[in-house]
Amino acid sequence: MKKAVGICAALTALALSLFPAVAISAAGKALSLCASTLIPSLFPFFVCANTLIASGITSSAGRIFERPSRFLFRVGGEGASAVLLGLVSGYPAGAAVTCKLYSSGSISRPEAQRLLAFTNNAGPLFVIGAVGTAACKSPAAGYILLAAQTLASFSTGFCMRFYGTDTPRVRTTLRKTAADPMGDAVHTVLSLCGFVVFFSVITAFLEHLGILGIARRFLTASGLGEKTAALLCAGFLEVSAVAGTDGGALPAMAGLLSFGGLSVFLQTAALVRRNGLSMNSYIIGKLLSSGLSAFYCRLLLMVFPQAVPANAPLLQEKAVAYGGYLAAAVLLTFSVWFFFRLMDSLNKRLHRTSGYDTIKKKTEKEQA
Repeated sequence: MKKAVGICAALTALALSLFPAVAISAAGKALSLCASTLIPSLFPFFVCANTLIASGITSSAGRIFERPSRFLFRVGGEGASAVLLGLVSGYPAGAAVTCKLYSSGSISRPEAQRLLAFTNNAGPLFVIGAVGTAACKSPAAGYILLAAQTLASFSTGFCMRFYGTDTPRVRTTLRKTAADPMGDAVHTVLSLCGFVVFFSVITAFLEHLGILGIARRFLTASGLGEKTAALLCAGFLEVSAVAGTDGGALPAMAGLLSFGGLSVFLQTAALVRRNGLSMNSYIIGKLLSSGLSAFYCRLLLMVFPQAVPANAPLLQEKAVAYGGYLAAAVLLTFSVWFFFRLMDSLNKRLHRTSGYDTIKKKTEKEQA
């Protein structure tokens, strides 16, 4: 894995030296997006979230939401703050709050893993403003996308309540004042902007070299419309590209917004691994929620067809089959789940055959 990352870094450095103008143009556009949308919408929420968690208010609120949160998601009431902040502030706030709650001892490890699966969502400002109003020229379309994402998030959270086995929670006494809420927020938002700029440059290189063009032709040949294919290629790497799109099927937009793109995946991975959690539940949850979001979006368009104006054909573009989003997501989810179960089983068998557990116990006994 490290060699693959090193090779990618070397190729990126080579592209930077060969196509500096492409990199500068892409980085400039990404920095403009960060300054105009991402930082104003996310930074205040990061500061508030850090302060709320460190002050202990989430512990008090947890007693109010204990029963519904436990029933719906098999998560304690304190985890409800990650659910709410993840819906209103946008990714990666949901993952950041979840990791903060886990590191402070407010939630257990299994609860944190379940929350990671469905709390990392696009914020309302981005969905309604940047995507719905600016890109689709229809605020109603933005509300449809937001509703589909919210329904998919809660549905995924309910499904993930069966994930993992509960362990005793180690509670700690939280301090009443935040250690450094401003500093933590600055670090998080700068990391976010760094990923956005980097992946915008990578996307520009792939476009310049014609690689994205090949991917678009392949998707178009499979039955997708040209605009939807372009949307999927750009949004898979960096979801903020959805805000700059010139078309595509609305359910495809909903699926991408719930998935988050590779950039958000790596942002979340950096937060998760820093706190000793696993990405397994996050991967499963994102695959499931992206398919559910596209499926719910199609249902909502059938119920509220007036949400899409007649003079906006880009939103009406037909994809292969909207039910295919859900089927593919479920199939991929179970495939990933089976893969992780198989790897865990092989790992345990390897440890037993190598006598690792016996050697470890013997060493601990000798040291004692």
